[in-house]
Amino acid sequence: MKRRTAFLALLTLFLLTAPSSLSAGGMEFPENGTQALGRAGAFVAKADDPTAIVLNPAGLGWVKGYNVLFDNNLTKQDLCFKRDGNYPGQPAPYSYAGQPYPKICRSLDGIFYVPMVAASADFGLKNWTFALGGYGPHAVGRRQFPMTATVQDSEGRNIRAPGPTRYHTDDMNIILMFYTLAAAYRPLPWLSFGAALQIVYAEMNYATWVPLSASQDPDSDVRFEILTKGVNATGILSTLMNPVKGLWIGLSARLPARLQTKGDAWLRLPAYMAALGAPLQWMDGKQKAEMPSDLPLAVRSGIRYAWKMPNAPGAPDLADLEFDLIWERWSAIVSMDTKMNASLLDQPMEVFALNHFYQDVTEFRLGGSFTIPRRLGGGWLTLRLGTYFGSDASPKAYTRMNYAAWARTGIFTGLSYRIAGVDLHLGFAHIWNGTGDAWKPWTFRATRRVDASCVQPISAFDAPAPVRCDPYALSETLQRSDISRGTWKGAFTVFSLGFNVRFDELYGAIKKER
Repeated sequence: MKRRTAFLALLTLFLLTAPSSLSAGGMEFPENGTQALGRAGAFVAKADDPTAIVLNPAGLGWVKGYNVLFDNNLTKQDLCFKRDGNYPGQPAPYSYAGQPYPKICRSLDGIFYVPMVAASADFGLKNWTFALGGYGPHAVGRRQFPMTATVQDSEGRNIRAPGPTRYHTDDMNIILMFYTLAAAYRPLPWLSFGAALQIVYAEMNYATWVPLSASQDPDSDVRFEILTKGVNATGILSTLMNPVKGLWIGLSARLPARLQTKGDAWLRLPAYMAALGAPLQWMDGKQKAEMPSDLPLAVRSGIRYAWKMPNAPGAPDLADLEFDLIWERWSAIVSMDTKMNASLLDQPMEVFALNHFYQDVTEFRLGGSFTIPRRLGGGWLTLRLGTYFGSDASPKAYTRMNYAAWARTGIFTGLSYRIAGVDLHLGFAHIWNGTGDAWKPWTFRATRRVDASCVQPISAFDAPAPVRCDPYALSETLQRSDISRGTWKGAFTVFSLGFNVRFDELYGAIKKER
């Protein structure tokens, strides 16, 4: 009874003090959970703590007693873009016209925080374990680029100019939260089945500039902002097997879902357009809008071999090695469209459309651990290491600023200290974005060079057809005015720390001390 009371008290404290929303979004990188991060997310066939609610709920079948976990990802993202070409116009004194676009990087430096809270309990049942938790995707959802930049005029003086990323989604803040209830049933000592119900809350906040002139004259640009919210549900189905001693096989599938978010949009007109009168006045203010957001089908599989610690019941594995293969069906997402519930001169407003033509993603993850085979200070010290590669979700011709959906590779490491029913975890990762070239999918510190692209600024009156284009077949005029041609570079650095409390062991250790 004391164990259950302590478990419920600590769980209540975490749920009340955890952030009410977690910022995330975009293409993800491994992985929720500090323990999983240290092994490059190779965790589908391990899943031996409450983070199983994310990757493989069936792993809860081996997580007995009462457990509470609190993990924290601290992420720093570097993303820079050097656009090809020059500002429109002829070079002149005190003017940015005709000058090369400068290199520009995201302006929100510092640490991006994504926590995770989860708890599990078997309530004394032999074959069942239940869990609940809340987390955001392992990604960076707050991204902002400067609206202005410094360039030199024709005489070498520094002057201010419009930011070269202005026609991308230059300001983005996504809040995505998965409230999860999971259960595992273990009918046989070597077999477990798991399922999770996830209520997904989404809040999408985007802003960009919309050119009203073919020359992309900044004085004619309209500022477009949107804030929408929505709730939907998805689920996870999984299994975990231990058919022979030391061998573990896991399989998990997250079901697809569509978040139909609704809210408000703002169109801020340039000052000179106020003189055009009533027909355009409705645009200069708040309007109702809708925007869908998709979560694709994700299938995860893993195979793991573990070596037990000899003559040490309750100790971590001496060592283990796991290989995971993940497939995500991003090709189901062709475009992100925003519908304006308004009309102009009795005609419906066109949809604001961002064609992406995402492609399916395949990830390979390899990770493992080694525990020093003797106690240190009464506890066990475990070291972790891993690496992974994930393919491009974004075709090179559709490289955009809003989601850096490029190929990635990285190195991961971590350590844990287990003592008296408490696991203390640390993790670190550095992840590089890839080149996007089919013949050279990734290199360390790679840049992504886009020489031909299908990305054009948003049009307020002409939504692009959802047909994938050939960037090399575009006219020279379109290629010169393209907003994505240039050199891109991105990387992530992730620190993670957390702990897992196993109340049965903790209570037993306290009782023994008494």
